[in-house]
Amino acid sequence: MEGRVSRLSGCPELLLMSFAMRYLLLFVFAGLATVSAPVAWAQDEGANPPAATDRLADTNPLLAPPETPEQEFSVVLLMVDLGRLDLARQYLDKFMAGQPSNDLLLALRGKHGSAAFLKLSQTKELQPASQDLVVQLGKAAKEQAANPEFVGKLLDQLNGSPQQRDLAIVELRNLGPIVVASMLQRMQSTKDSGEQDLLTFALVKMGGMTIDPLRAGLSLPQESVRTRVIDVLGYLRADQAVLDLYGIAFGQKSSPPEKTAALRALGRILYNQPDRADRLSDVVALNALEQRTRDYLSGHGPLSLMNDGQVSVWVYDSADNLVGERQLAPALASAYFAARTARLALGISPDRPQTQQLYLTSYLAYETVLGNPAGQTASMLRSMSPELLSAVLTEALKVGQPGPAVRVIDALADQHSELALQVAGGVQSPLKNALSYPDERVRFAAATAILQLAPKNFEAFSHQIAQILTRSLSTGTEPKAIVIDADETRSAATVGYLADLGFESIRVETGQQGFKEAAASSQCALVVIHVNVARWELSQTLANFRADARTAALPILLYGPESVRSAVTRQLTQYPPILFVAESSTLDGFDSQTREFLARYAPASLTPQERAEMRGDALAWLADLSRPESAVKVDLSSAQAPLLSLVDDAQLGPLAQRAVLSIGTRDVQSRLAEVAANNNLPENVRLSAVRNLLAHVQRFGWAMTATDEKKLFASLNDTPDGSLADAIAALQGSRTTTTNGNSVKLQKFPLPELPAMKP
Repeated sequence: MEGRVSRLSGCPELLLMSFAMRYLLLFVFAGLATVSAPVAWAQDEGANPPAATDRLADTNPLLAPPETPEQEFSVVLLMVDLGRLDLARQYLDKFMAGQPSNDLLLALRGKHGSAAFLKLSQTKELQPASQDLVVQLGKAAKEQAANPEFVGKLLDQLNGSPQQRDLAIVELRNLGPIVVASMLQRMQSTKDSGEQDLLTFALVKMGGMTIDPLRAGLSLPQESVRTRVIDVLGYLRADQAVLDLYGIAFGQKSSPPEKTAALRALGRILYNQPDRADRLSDVVALNALEQRTRDYLSGHGPLSLMNDGQVSVWVYDSADNLVGERQLAPALASAYFAARTARLALGISPDRPQTQQLYLTSYLAYETVLGNPAGQTASMLRSMSPELLSAVLTEALKVGQPGPAVRVIDALADQHSELALQVAGGVQSPLKNALSYPDERVRFAAATAILQLAPKNFEAFSHQIAQILTRSLSTGTEPKAIVIDADETRSAATVGYLADLGFESIRVETGQQGFKEAAASSQCALVVIHVNVARWELSQTLANFRADARTAALPILLYGPESVRSAVTRQLTQYPPILFVAESSTLDGFDSQTREFLARYAPASLTPQERAEMRGDALAWLADLSRPESAVKVDLSSAQAPLLSLVDDAQLGPLAQRAVLSIGTRDVQSRLAEVAANNNLPENVRLSAVRNLLAHVQRFGWAMTATDEKKLFASLNDTPDGSLADAIAALQGSRTTTTNGNSVKLQKFPLPELPAMKP
């Protein structure tokens, strides 16, 4: 007995297993063998018995190895039930190495059920082999379900005896949701009401797997089929379909039979009584639809993620008159569901302002995620009332949708409407709010829109606009993350994780330093704070970030030991958007915790083309604002350094030179003189610098140093005759202030010789 316990010590669950139990397992295994078909793995007749070395280890509860793929799969399930995951993995690897055929996988699913495969795929110790198995089974099932001849025979079998019908329903259920498309197609094509009844019955018996395809079937063209689909959803108690049914029950364009069926289905789902839908109203329906739309827009709507991170979405394809499954990225799926849900609300109350703004917001979000050019919706947006556009801008900023916000801001600017700048009911104007939005595209669009509108109270916006234009002059395209952590080793690991996720990080040690960096950076997209932050402590650091318009909406990651999660609960609710991340020693651990949050709140980096266009537009606006006759006045002194760094740029130099004309400092004149005297620069850049220097001198007086002046005028000696030489000479002439200076110059021009006398 002691020896046996010692041999089983590696498996605590089997320590108490008697020899009788081992023989029982052998008996079960023998039973499995009798129902398994012979395969290539079976031993040839007359073969020698396996050698002793081929027998399983003593810790294995089986007394003999499986001889067929069917037996191996059964043993895998048995080992999982017994808690012997090491042996389950061994048998699963051997099973997969045998390259099981599609027919075998489908037969095993018919015998053990889909739940058995799902259980294996969710067992971490069996991954990735178990997940590969499920993927292969899914492909096999889809191939079978896509075979019209095979599916057609099953559907015909529904008209057979009760036993045949029951077997057909089991087979249809095994094929998965994809077969619902064929059933709905048959339901549309047949005129036999009896056959339609059988199909309806089968859909109900197949259970919840049919719900998502049926929801897509609510868009089928035949009213009678749609009504049957509604009935099935009611019988299935399909909670997922409640919002769809709200849209039908109270939609203005729904037919009376559909409305009646939808109310009956809602009664079954919500109250378990088909005649109790009298408790419902269009107000209840609208509130539910609008809230779900906002949930999807803000990234909190329910999604069923698959193993690959994609979302399964069932839609109706009007071209083929079929329902089908699409695999969408979570962001696209959320935008699609938001637009679909908002459309249902619009069908109930098309004239309600809140419904209109939600639908237009979700429509633009869907267009943006699809990647459709803004020009496709520009004309439509310009035709909308400024009241609606302002409401959409407010909604887009509230739910974190930068794409729709930019498109609406452009439309408001095209309309030359100041409505979006008005304060209503004590609520700040949406364009003013947009100036502080964390996405640089939104901030820039808002700033340029306000410049175009040139409102009477422009002074209230001028400081922020100057900052936005200045920060847009930067050249980088990667979003920046500010990492606030005094521990160098720990913060270095975090910076490494962020680099792998596409962020360029700036590491600082204190909360105060982090705030200053974030407020000054044009591309700060994320703040990462360790919970033990110092100088300011955590609450003060978070409060300062949220109190300043430049950082108020930045997403924040708090990280620290898992043990402090509960201690920062208040901060997580008080300063959104914010997320706690438990410290991790691997990128996967960090990424798995932050992926969804960053995808939702961290703005995408600008492309090089977007950055170049933004810099060019910012320079053009700064140059326009520098004109003495500009309609709006902006203090551009904070832009001096980035502008002076661009005045010698071959392409942007002339614009940058004009942009500094309103900054009356010595540094501006010295830098322009340096560019004008540099014979290594293109002549057009030097000529522009001389002319702008002259304009600056005329506006603010001569301010450059004597050394800079001497170098500038000395360059005239090496400048060939032409426009540049003439411009430098004109500048030099404007500097002449004494009769002595004039005398020196006049001495250089002796009296010309007379022309030769004619003979």
